[in-house]
Amino acid sequence: MAVAIVLALGFVFRFVLAALLPPGYDEAYYLFYGQNLSLSYFDHPIAVGLWSWFGQGLGTTPLALRFPSVCSYTLALGLLGSATARWFGPQARFWTLLVGSFCPLVFICGGVLLLPDAPLLLALALLLWWLSRHPRATPANARQAFELGAVFAAITLSKY
Repeated sequence: MAVAIVLALGFVFRFVLAALLPPGYDEAYYLFYGQNLSLSYFDHPIAVGLWSWFGQGLGTTPLALRFPSVCSYTLALGLLGSATARWFGPQARFWTLLVGSFCPLVFICGGVLLLPDAPLLLALALLLWWLSRHPRATPANARQAFELGAVFAAITLSKY
C-alpha cells in the first residue's frame, strides 16, 4: 500500500510540475521532431521523438508533450522498485521509490521535462528489472538472449 501511495504522490507531483513549468528550448525542438520523426535521427535518439509524437497525440500544450515522460518515469520507478525489492527487500523498495520520486535532479530531467533521459531511464530500469528476474541468464538460452537484446536495443534507441 505504501508503495502505491509513494508512486501516486510522485506522479501527481511531477504532473503538476509538468503543467506549471514553461517549455524549454530543447522541448521546442522536440515538438518539431515529434511532428517529423525522420528529421533528426542522426542528432537525437528516436525514443525522444516517439515520446514527443505520443504526447502530441494528446494535445499541443507543454503538459501533453511532457505527459509520456511523466508516465514513463512512474513506470521506471515501479520497475526499479520491483528489482530493488528482489535484491534488498521491501523496505529498500520503499526508500528507492521515495528518493526516486522526490530527488529533484533525477525527476526533473527524466520525469517532468521531455528530454532523452526519460526513455533512457525507463530502458535502464527495465534492464535492472530483467536482471533481477534472471540472475543466472546464459547466452545459450535463446529466449533470454532475445529479451536482453531487446532491452539493450531500447537503451540504444534512447541515448546513442
